[in-house]
Amino acid sequence: MSRGHIRQRSPGSFEIIYRDAAGKQRSETIRTTRKGEAQALLTKRLAMVDARKHPDDPHKHSVSTFSQEWIEIIAGEVSPRRVINCESALKVHILPEFGDVRLAKLSEPHIQRFYTGLTKKGLKGSSARQIANVLTAMLRRAVELKYIPGSPAEPLSKRKPKPDGDEETTILEDGQARQLLEAARETEMFLPVLIGLHTGARRNEILGLTWRDIDLDAGEMRIERSIFQTKDRREHKAPKNGQRRTVMLGDDLVEELRRAQMKQAEHLLRLGKRQEPDTEVCHRFDGSLHTQDTLSDQFAALIKRAGLPRCSFHSMRHACASMMLRHGVPPHVAARQLGHKDGGALLLKVYAKPSESDERAAAAKIAGLFRR
Repeated sequence: MSRGHIRQRSPGSFEIIYRDAAGKQRSETIRTTRKGEAQALLTKRLAMVDARKHPDDPHKHSVSTFSQEWIEIIAGEVSPRRVINCESALKVHILPEFGDVRLAKLSEPHIQRFYTGLTKKGLKGSSARQIANVLTAMLRRAVELKYIPGSPAEPLSKRKPKPDGDEETTILEDGQARQLLEAARETEMFLPVLIGLHTGARRNEILGLTWRDIDLDAGEMRIERSIFQTKDRREHKAPKNGQRRTVMLGDDLVEELRRAQMKQAEHLLRLGKRQEPDTEVCHRFDGSLHTQDTLSDQFAALIKRAGLPRCSFHSMRHACASMMLRHGVPPHVAARQLGHKDGGALLLKVYAKPSESDERAAAAKIAGLFRR
């Protein structure tokens, strides 16, 4: 419950002092000889603060006060990671720009100057666009709640910062994928890279795997969960879009996993730990678990040591999808391995990007048609 206090300014007036929903101290003077009337006004103002209403008009929020209400709303609708990303975008970029502006006073020129400023800050195009998307989503909800008649961001939907042209995902070719795997073999990254290249599983799905999820005799791996981690906690959630799935494992992968499982069991035993069915598959050499950040950082270092083109851990998912299609796996089968239920439409649109060798082979085939 919010708090405030009353002080008498003169024999015929009282001042109420309190903090609004944004934490800003506010005061009002009421001309009365009765302290009870001042207390009633303070109680009314505190009730408005608790409801995140603006004291001058209960239907006019500032961007800052409404952002707090919006975060509370979406916390029950989206993933914890999404909430953290939205909070970060608000704190670092959006609120410093127009946190004190009333929602009803926010205009298209405000939004356009904000978009231009994001670009001038030197942010990557994709990062700037994500920040713009947070603002758009928040204002859209304000419209749904009838706090404002329309969103000033909607007319500028095509003016959001564009992803940089050089942000296209790198697709590792077959030889590069083998090179990456060999470079990882004697490192903490071997199992994450092995599973990523063979199955196309996402980073957080791999981190959520336990040995119970892998049936080496049947040659199957069940992807039941994904991890979510902040600085102070590690939790499990369903895979992206709730798509739990069973992935088939090739014979070579099964043998690699058998050896890795035995090697891990021996290593954990030396550390005084016992490998159980619920033991996570991806451990570090000191017995601790990989986090999202350590895995991404170590992958970046591994790519650099291997002399491969710069790419992210997620690039292995693209590489796996591309390799399956290049080597004749039907799109609907490859899509199922990756956890898509659209029969392969998304796979062909997003993941099946041709490599340079694919394009050269296509050019050679066309040229062959005209060979004399």
